[in-house]
Amino acid sequence: MTDGSIQSPHDAPVAFTEQQRATLKGVVDKYAAGELDRAAAVVHLTIALGNICVALKVPFSATILRPYIEELEGVDNQRGAGDGSSSGGAGGSNNKRRRDDDDEEQAPQKRQRIDYAELLRPALSADEFLDTVVSAKALLVASRVQKFSEDPKEAVRVVVNSPLAPAFPPGLWKLVLLDQYVDFNLIRANTFATEPERASELVIGDGELEVRKPRASSQITSAAQWNDAFWIYSEAVNFAFPGREQELRAYNRHINNTFSSTHDSCHHRVFKYDRALRVYIGQTRSLLLDDARTLDQIRHAHLSETGLHVVGDIERHPRQQQARERGARPKQRTGPVELCRNYNANRCALAHCKYRHACIECQGPHPACECPDKSTRRV
Repeated sequence: MTDGSIQSPHDAPVAFTEQQRATLKGVVDKYAAGELDRAAAVVHLTIALGNICVALKVPFSATILRPYIEELEGVDNQRGAGDGSSSGGAGGSNNKRRRDDDDEEQAPQKRQRIDYAELLRPALSADEFLDTVVSAKALLVASRVQKFSEDPKEAVRVVVNSPLAPAFPPGLWKLVLLDQYVDFNLIRANTFATEPERASELVIGDGELEVRKPRASSQITSAAQWNDAFWIYSEAVNFAFPGREQELRAYNRHINNTFSSTHDSCHHRVFKYDRALRVYIGQTRSLLLDDARTLDQIRHAHLSETGLHVVGDIERHPRQQQARERGARPKQRTGPVELCRNYNANRCALAHCKYRHACIECQGPHPACECPDKSTRRV
């Protein structure tokens, strides 16, 4: 290449248009000019090739990306050869010394400030997130998480003050932006809160420390409550990561199908299964929520009778587990049950009284004060 430019490979497996080739060549040229580092160039090439494959209705594969990776390696080789030639000969040492002097005089560069408002501005999600290429989706989410993680406090401040942001507990936004596990019990607790969540500031010297008052957790105990919390959570995720609607719908459908195929007495296992899935997926950038169906080991551990967590719960709480599966309350005592005196005086308001509710006079299903045979008995 005598002109110093990087040309597209002639043996490309897909017939690209001139405009598409120009887009890919532009990424390689930016890398050659030093405007992009190696990781950023690979990300831009992957995104561009993913969009092209969607437009041409062909599957994305490593074969399509490999020729352009080889072009980036060619740029690296050219840079290495240029550095070697400039250091040789009589003027090589002088050039090297001059470069060292320039490096010492060069002032340290400030980290480029990220425009979070631009990130959160509504965009064409279909073009930005590719639901048809799982690896590309995960890569795009990871790239966005990387930007949010540069200054998460500032990112949360911009989100909370955005008029486009959905209603969501402020203390949980950081977990959403970093794509980590969010406790749905806290979402439910904030949904019915009677006071807003505020942070108390504690000044220590020249610094400030924010201390948030812990809010009482509201335990989710039904599939309907879980769906309400998931709906609030999905709105927040879709705001921070446009284009994940299909992924969230797939996960919601997976969990609801699990609820439907599991007996009501074992729904507590589904809650634990959901939490385990989101904890595991939140710890890696290579998986998304719609990959939950592939995690058979987590499903077995929390839903199967021989699963590790199921057996562990039964061993720790055998009586409660058996009573829950029978759908009955555990028995507290044995032998004959005494009659409830408060019931007979029409004063018992307990939903599950440990005493028997029957007439003390005739054993009938009514209080003694309403017994029809009371007039014939000695008081």
